Amino acid sequence: MRIVRYKARTKQEAWQRIRAELGPDAVIISTRLVSPWLRWFGKEYVEVVAAAGAPSPRRSAPPADATTAERVIAAAHEAREQERATAAPVGAVAPESSNGRHSATPHASAGLRRRSTAEVTDLQQEIREIRNALGRLMSWTAPKDDAAEAIVTQLTDRGLSEELARDLVGAARGETGEVTWEGVRAAIAERIDVMGVSDLLAAGRPPKEARDSALPGASGDGPLVVAFVGPTGVGKTTTVAKLAARHAILDRRAVALVTLDTYRVAAVEQIRTYAQMLDVPLEVVVSLEDVRTALERHANKELIFVDTIGHGPNDEMQLGQLRMLLSAMAPDQVHLVLAAPTDRRTMLNALERFSRLKPTHLLFTKLDEAVVHGAMVETAIRSGRPVSYVSYGQDVPEKIAPAAVDKLAAAICPEED
Repeated sequence: MRIVRYKARTKQEAWQRIRAELGPDAVIISTRLVSPWLRWFGKEYVEVVAAAGAPSPRRSAPPADATTAERVIAAAHEAREQERATAAPVGAVAPESSNGRHSATPHASAGLRRRSTAEVTDLQQEIREIRNALGRLMSWTAPKDDAAEAIVTQLTDRGLSEELARDLVGAARGETGEVTWEGVRAAIAERIDVMGVSDLLAAGRPPKEARDSALPGASGDGPLVVAFVGPTGVGKTTTVAKLAARHAILDRRAVALVTLDTYRVAAVEQIRTYAQMLDVPLEVVVSLEDVRTALERHANKELIFVDTIGHGPNDEMQLGQLRMLLSAMAPDQVHLVLAAPTDRRTMLNALERFSRLKPTHLLFTKLDEAVVHGAMVETAIRSGRPVSYVSYGQDVPEKIAPAAVDKLAAAICPEED
């Protein structure tokens, strides 16, 4: 099976090239929108991976059989292997010594650990691509019906992209080929991960090799350091206050607050007011030395919550400064906070831009203000990261709850009669 990667300005342009070069039987393996880090150095483009040899979609074609599914899985795997091969850096082979053997480097074991973590991430992404490819194939090869098209329309009206809506409908088809909202909810639930606990200490730390630093916050000892990052105006400070109140007052945990938001005096005063109300210490960090002092001073705490300045997702300089301070904090968890009313494209752009801060979780705010929740659900699916909490009002600490898969799915799926 021939695998080809295309880059084009639009999906339509990519599809025209695919049909011209691979023929009408080509199958789309994956599609993604690529944005350059610096917009003035380039424009967004669409990258599409396609495979030749799969059956063309027909309205009356039977459902995909096991052989076709195996071919799509093999195609997705082959595409991933090609991507890994082309991404391998030149000169990655270890230098040879005079006796012809490869000499070991001091960082070999660390490199292997990082590679192991990267391979797990690649495998998770590969599984998602295979699942999406199968969903598209089933959607194309199964007979079209008005009920399925109506569900696609309703999903897009609720904020999902048409591509994801059709993937979900394809995955939701039962043995009879019928699509129901129950099947769509199940398909969404399979694609969304949640933290699943209300106590952050119960969620714990990621594996040591998956973290970048061996500073106190990442050592596995001492307090659990939890940072919150995201665009301006999404409610990070209020979210920190809600979780600090929940853990300090309701769970009786030893808590400290740290703020990196030193650009806005009002923001510092806001979190200072919360700290006084909760009777917990607050540290204002402006330098790397302040980071070390704060960690040492509160080494006896169970939880340290880190509030950060809001950044525009395209502000490279401020994101770089924040990344430097966060690296020194070595947080065990980094929650990317996103507001549910945000439109889908803006939210996905924020997800991509803030990925350089290596978020471990997503946290959605302002669910009560959102007219539709498709952007939230699509971002959760495409990120592959667990959703920790959702918030739905200003009251501290009541208006926040652990994310639940069934409720996230129900946010865009009506109850069936």
